[in-house]
Amino acid sequence: MNTAVFNCVLCSGSNAEIIERCKGGFRVLKCCSCGLVSVSPLPHRELIESAHTDSYYAPWIQNQRAKRIRMWKTRLKTLDSLTAQKGRLLDIGCAEGLFLEQAAHDGWEVTGTEISAFAVRHGKEKLGLNVLQGDLGDMKFPDNSFDAVTMWHVLEHTTDPIAVLKEIRRVLKDDGVFVMAIPNLDNVLSQFAYRLIKGRRIHLFDPDDRELHLYHFTPETIRLASETAGFRVQKIVPDTGIVQWHIKGLNYIAAAGSRLAGKIITDAIEVHLRPL
Repeated sequence: MNTAVFNCVLCSGSNAEIIERCKGGFRVLKCCSCGLVSVSPLPHRELIESAHTDSYYAPWIQNQRAKRIRMWKTRLKTLDSLTAQKGRLLDIGCAEGLFLEQAAHDGWEVTGTEISAFAVRHGKEKLGLNVLQGDLGDMKFPDNSFDAVTMWHVLEHTTDPIAVLKEIRRVLKDDGVFVMAIPNLDNVLSQFAYRLIKGRRIHLFDPDDRELHLYHFTPETIRLASETAGFRVQKIVPDTGIVQWHIKGLNYIAAAGSRLAGKIITDAIEVHLRPL
């Protein structure tokens, strides 16, 4: 087994298995202690931000808009079911702002953060939203600022997910709710289908990817990360926030298979959390 010395952000473990060697000298490592999978070395922020230009968001703003509105309304129903009343909502990595727009229509007082300058301009100028540019840690929100926090497929792109989760806990009210969705490393059905069609396994990282996933979670590692940051995991369920029909179909099959397998094997998971 090829191993490497590193420092795990989750458990401070110092040994990892090298599970993928990537272009540009990058490696994908799996902590031998807690099982968290991460990229090493972490790419510079400029590489992460360079992917999020107007061309990245164009399909969402144009031909996928109607489908994405339906997806966001479904997510809002979930959020509303977890809260007694609508208050202040923070969406981290709010992209072009469509979820925040739907949440505002639903009665929430919304704020968003986003690293993409293009997406921030679109949210402010086209949708009239309160969107702030930068990482969550840059915002310096007061303690206990928000009744709810959401983060849809963002944590895997951050350079320090544990620090992000701890910051969310700080700005979330003690009786608040935090809902996030992240890719699931246990997506065995998609892995099988990809290998069957492409003749090779799905890679976990390439510096030229449209989306750079720096961390890869399973239900077990996201539970450990959340508890480390001061949250209680209320529920982990398959994530159904998908607009592409072929991926959605495979996901429904994987959701049914999850019940038979006794573990979640869909492409992504949705996590509902409460402060400890």
